[in-house]
Amino acid sequence: MIDNKKVENFFRNRKKEASILRAVLVFVVVTFFMSLLTLFSDYSQRLDLIFNPQLQSSVIGSVVYSFLALAILFFVPAIGLNWIIGKEIYKSKARLVEVAYVFMLAFSSFLIPFIVAAMLEFVYAPIAPLALIFFLFFFYIIIVATKELHNLSYWHSFVLMTLSNGVAGIVRLGMAMVYVYFLMSSPVHYENNITDNSDGTITATFAEIHTETGIPRDICYVMLPEGWKVVDNESETRIETYLDTHVPSDATFTNGNNTFLFFEYGLPRGGYKTGPHIKCDETISEYREWWFEKNFDPKYDTYQNDFISYEENLVEACDSKILNNNETITRHISSGSFIGNTLGFVIIYQSPAGEDEDLYFIINNIRCYNNY
Repeated sequence: MIDNKKVENFFRNRKKEASILRAVLVFVVVTFFMSLLTLFSDYSQRLDLIFNPQLQSSVIGSVVYSFLALAILFFVPAIGLNWIIGKEIYKSKARLVEVAYVFMLAFSSFLIPFIVAAMLEFVYAPIAPLALIFFLFFFYIIIVATKELHNLSYWHSFVLMTLSNGVAGIVRLGMAMVYVYFLMSSPVHYENNITDNSDGTITATFAEIHTETGIPRDICYVMLPEGWKVVDNESETRIETYLDTHVPSDATFTNGNNTFLFFEYGLPRGGYKTGPHIKCDETISEYREWWFEKNFDPKYDTYQNDFISYEENLVEACDSKILNNNETITRHISSGSFIGNTLGFVIIYQSPAGEDEDLYFIINNIRCYNNY
């Protein structure tokens, strides 16, 4: 059993010893370990990162990206608003350095359920949710730390934590919107070049270019099999709704009436990892369902959704596929991203059942680089 008095005394003493140096040190250490755990949470698929020298730069970049995201978007608003709201509403006399030091010490308890979940995921993924019970311990620690920081009752500590985190969520949303605005309004333009090879394949080069310097920020080389071509006016008419809302038409290819490849630009994926943007689930999104049903008679009990990862070219994708009712034709909706790059793709691919060579040829023949 937990000795509540000892826990209270622990945080009371930590508040007394708080200093700028200790606050900064704990902030950096906890944020760093949270970044590592974020990256390696899926041990069963990420162990290759530790042993593959070719991917080390991606690992480092991803840790740095996660560290900055956690520090700027998560911890700073949480600490700042905990201090401000405690001071303004509850007339707390806690100093900012005390709040930062004690809050980060308390938040380090979050590493426990995170580590347990990662270990369970490594041993047997379906039981990983059992680690959720450890989050109760984390919430208990946070409430006790808040109580000792601001000299409040447990009820007022709960209210303060709920209120400060609610406001912090709004602040984080605003910060994310500012980030997206500046990223998407940066002075860059997109260029592409299409080369017809002698063997009938196509090599397409896509680049995000800094307008002032002419230096590529991101650049991708994609090879398409024989029979694919850049969309013409007729093809564009068939898919104009999707093109108008998602991608530039000159970054789209087709092979027949029901097979298309779209390239789309978006936010940086951040690093070699299966973050929420690329986690595959068993739910058919609205646009996927629309494509499955467009000029197709799907047999939904044949639906599959798989995760695809090609380490050599750092591509990750979710491949949703389904058969038609007589099980003679397969339609795929594959969406993916190039790790650390702003360029993503969507492939609407249809073929006789079991003949998916073009799809995997395309995904496996993509190379992307950046100049960050």
